[in-house]
Amino acid sequence: MRNERRVTGIVCAALTVGSLGCADLFGGSGGDYGDGGADIVDPGQSQSGARLVARTLGHGAARHVLDFLDRVTDQTCTFRETPEHGLRCVPEVDGDLVYGDAGCTTAYVTAAGPFVTVREGVVQVEGSARSLVQSWTRVGDTCVSGAPRTEAFRVAELLPFDTMVHGIVHQADADVRLTRVGILAQDGAWQPSGWFDRELGFHCAVESSGDLAGKCLPSTRVSLDWTGGDCRTRPVATVTAPRTAWVTVYRSRRTVGACTPTTEVSVRALGEEIEVARPNETSATCSGLITGGAGPGAADPTWLVGEPLSALALADLAYGPSHDDTIGLIGLRTPDGRFGAPAIWPLRSLPQALTLWTPATNTRFDVGGETCQPVSVAGVLRCVPITATGGYYADETCTVPAPLGSDAGVATSPATWSGDASDVPAVDQVFAVGPQRASSALFSDFQGTCVPFSHPCLPPSFEQGEPLDPALFPELSIELR
Repeated sequence: MRNERRVTGIVCAALTVGSLGCADLFGGSGGDYGDGGADIVDPGQSQSGARLVARTLGHGAARHVLDFLDRVTDQTCTFRETPEHGLRCVPEVDGDLVYGDAGCTTAYVTAAGPFVTVREGVVQVEGSARSLVQSWTRVGDTCVSGAPRTEAFRVAELLPFDTMVHGIVHQADADVRLTRVGILAQDGAWQPSGWFDRELGFHCAVESSGDLAGKCLPSTRVSLDWTGGDCRTRPVATVTAPRTAWVTVYRSRRTVGACTPTTEVSVRALGEEIEVARPNETSATCSGLITGGAGPGAADPTWLVGEPLSALALADLAYGPSHDDTIGLIGLRTPDGRFGAPAIWPLRSLPQALTLWTPATNTRFDVGGETCQPVSVAGVLRCVPITATGGYYADETCTVPAPLGSDAGVATSPATWSGDASDVPAVDQVFAVGPQRASSALFSDFQGTCVPFSHPCLPPSFEQGEPLDPALFPELSIELR
């Protein structure tokens, strides 16, 4: 394989960071550095390390981590579970490693670089795209023919996963029940990723509604099935994630004509694993046999579940702003005042697409008591308190906007998407939202044709008001910290 630019050579020759050696910068075997929590300045905020620089979105001190910039590859990366090498911060672009010859000697990757993550490691890309009339893949020691590739890039070097920065899941708070957890990198970088209930032993996320609102519930969430034919006795759950002692159970029942189902939420212990044909509750009746269990051919195991846990046994966690400045990040705060930015659990694994970081569209800020979200308005990142969305019209020619939403306030023009890790919608203008429309007739532009748009459970539509000056809304920035 050609090697016109040895990444490891560049770093070891030119990059000196404190007392870290070349092996430390490239992660090595990982080792036990979980007690390095004393070096975490603020467990609720990300921090940079010797090699990884935190890339954040926000305003002033209120910032949310997007991902990291790897100083070696000069590319953004996120932590994922890799084959045989644990958590590594790898490039966000994914592709497949293929070959252009029957001997599997000339390697290509199916995504544009400059660095791409593949199942075998991280590849450095060279040259422009080319098409392969025939491609091959390596299966063990055998080179197997595959499909043509319309776009492939020559591989300059395949970097093993152990050259990427290693990380571990670390609990940052000592001697408390609800601890902030995150990824502690070997180079000293830190990325908060959620919460862990030490008393009950599960990663947890806050519940925002219902009887358990403000409680930190198990991140493993399931729906109920039943072994009893009445859909009331011997409840069971199918768990796709690794087995945990406790699960959050959602039970939704939709009545005829209702747009919103009635949802009951409970925390229950997982019991015995069973193999059973079980009825499933649909609508308000008990019907439909679903076969599953731990036997041969079962996709996911089925477990008996216990009685609901009392709300008094669960830890408290609530949303609140992180700062008292002009704009504050909305995150989760414990009763004793410890702040942690909201995040998604579990980790992203290869090749699945479960993300650790929270896309910017899930990030919320507080401006004078009003919640706003990141939007690119005419090319500038701003925090806009959107209450209605554009793309809907009141007339058959799709010329009179009729934004859909929950309330009068602020609407945006139809959004496009940036496509990068920040995942921020881009709009041309921001508008005031006028009175609610009396008519329920709506239209949308479908591939250049104005067509009727209807749904029995649509939110109300509003008249669109005058354009608003984007400068009314706080400007956000993506920065390295």
